Amino acid sequence: MAAQVWAGQPFLWRLEAGAGKPSYLFGSIHVPSPAVTNLAPSVCQALAASDAVYCELPFDAATMMAIMRGSMSAKVPLSRALPPDLYARAEAELKRVVPSMRLASMETTEIWALASTLALLEYQVKYPMVPPLDLVLFQRGQVLGKETGGIETAQEQLDAMNAFTHDEQVAMLKAMLDDADALRKRGEDPVKRLLDAYLKGDTEAIDREVNRSYETCPPTLRQRFETLLLTERNRRMAERIAQRMRAAPDKGTFFVVGALHGLGRGSVIELLGSSGVKVTRVP
Repeated sequence: MAAQVWAGQPFLWRLEAGAGKPSYLFGSIHVPSPAVTNLAPSVCQALAASDAVYCELPFDAATMMAIMRGSMSAKVPLSRALPPDLYARAEAELKRVVPSMRLASMETTEIWALASTLALLEYQVKYPMVPPLDLVLFQRGQVLGKETGGIETAQEQLDAMNAFTHDEQVAMLKAMLDDADALRKRGEDPVKRLLDAYLKGDTEAIDREVNRSYETCPPTLRQRFETLLLTERNRRMAERIAQRMRAAPDKGTFFVVGALHGLGRGSVIELLGSSGVKVTRVP
């Protein structure tokens, strides 16, 4: 994996509002891999030309502590919250990647946080020294002496995840395990499939991969996922990006959001365009 590099056009857009200084929107991927932290030249140039770096969240100690507390403060322990067969499957997946770990050590973890952890655990273990791409960009902004901040708050992101009901979170975990098991039987890695599409800058390939991952998910849960994690958050992020650009037209900001927020109908990109911001994908 370390040999992988950008093979196509990065998910990078130039944003212009009137005669102000251009800003940029970069679509990241939340997979710890040296392949994604090896930034494309155009991304480095856009970052250097900007006066500020704003990620989905600010990576300050208070925000990171709030996210950690919020994801590990379940009122019902996993051993009681999950059906016995699903608990056993989750523990088996955990032990497959880290044989010494037991689910009992994660009893207060929210179900949605467990699903997210298991989905990326293999890459976190494989590349323990590689930070997430968002953090890399945030820290690089700090090193370069740029203003840094967040588009959303920790509580807003936690509220979005906690809006899923208990049954929806159980279904979310089951769908993730079903998808991983199905691909593994075919000798495939679900994260690598998405990572490959991302590195190619292929919007259609990412769309196909996302649709494929929903095959094990109930349609009602997919609708809830798209509403809570994409539609509502896209609207909030687009509004705040546009507000910042118009409030400080002499400053260019390098905005970083998950790539899925920049793709398709109702995306941050589409919403910015409809609000009067000129959006151009950087070649």
